[in-house]
Amino acid sequence: MYRMTGTPLYLFERARAFLQRDIEACYQSAFDFFIGVCAALDSEHGLGCSDELLQQIDEFALDLMDSHDLDFFDKPEHLMVFFISYSKVFQPTTPRHLETLRTLYNSIPVFHRSRLMEGISRALQNNPRRSNVHAMFRAMRDMGMA
Repeated sequence: MYRMTGTPLYLFERARAFLQRDIEACYQSAFDFFIGVCAALDSEHGLGCSDELLQQIDEFALDLMDSHDLDFFDKPEHLMVFFISYSKVFQPTTPRHLETLRTLYNSIPVFHRSRLMEGISRALQNNPRRSNVHAMFRAMRDMGMA
């Protein structure tokens, strides 16, 4: 994807700049940007997106999870929002998405994993069986995470 000037467009360019700063407010802004992008590119109710954009989302999701020196993801609601947002663009037939999901899950402290899965289970009740959140949950279950 390219800008009108011909230079490559990187969807998370500004949000990545926020991660370079070690300030909680900047991290929150990057997190919020990730949530907004996933909502806009939701494959069920949004615009959907190309494989190139999905790759950028995967890379940024991993960077976002890796860059938190703050205790941001110690709050279960942040983990829930992060994973539910990622589920909106998640494609279970794409090996890269499965690997990203595994890496994201493995980066969560063990004591938070059960709370995350409980939260995702609650979200299943509010979504139809063919929804992306169900697809992500089935993929997590099939990979032994649930």
